[in-house]
Amino acid sequence: MVTKKVAIQQFLNSLILSFLIVWLFDADFGSESCEPSILHRHGHHQKTPNDCIWYPSKEDNLPEIRNTPIVKETRDKPFTMNYEGKVYDVVPKKEYELWGLVVAHTISPVKDVCVMWGEKIDSGEYEGMEYTSRDWKCYSRHNAWKAPREWSDAMIPKQHLLAEDTDILNTMHSIQVGDQIHLKGKLVNYSLQGSGSWTESSLDPADANYKVVYVEKMEIVKEGYPWWLFFIRYS
Repeated sequence: MVTKKVAIQQFLNSLILSFLIVWLFDADFGSESCEPSILHRHGHHQKTPNDCIWYPSKEDNLPEIRNTPIVKETRDKPFTMNYEGKVYDVVPKKEYELWGLVVAHTISPVKDVCVMWGEKIDSGEYEGMEYTSRDWKCYSRHNAWKAPREWSDAMIPKQHLLAEDTDILNTMHSIQVGDQIHLKGKLVNYSLQGSGSWTESSLDPADANYKVVYVEKMEIVKEGYPWWLFFIRYS
């Protein structure tokens, strides 16, 4: 019979082993650029980089993320959007639906995500790379510590996400690198009222240009963050 003292010791040994595994993982793969905002999962929406290099293997990806994004004509009329006390004019251009693997994200002003799908997923090439979301583009570089470390254009369209619905916003803020997501909405152009300038969306799902999406449905269909990496943020 295992005594309480022995059980506690076994638990502590397992915890120490988890810390060791995580430390070795970070040491091997260049953790200086890997800053996953695990706090997002727990409701803290701090604006931090998210250049983490953890992605599921291609065998763990859902079949749906091999789909090409769907773009259709829309009959929706222009409308206004309220966000954090500001009013935006929004002009729908196309219906839009996307499945994909999140490889990087930032908050700007709601959420920007770099998402891979289709042939890039089938090839598994993303597994040897790490990604970052900056300005209007997504960038990539090899994560092997001996390889060149310069960032280059990843040719992955950044999805600039907008929403008003509270549940959708909460889901957006909880997105992490490695998550597989599904969203539906509109490709739109938008402008802060009174600013005189517009942010315009690319309408071609196959190009690598900036996509502005007003999201009407959002789900994380499969979380990609492994439980044991949680410990490194508090060790």
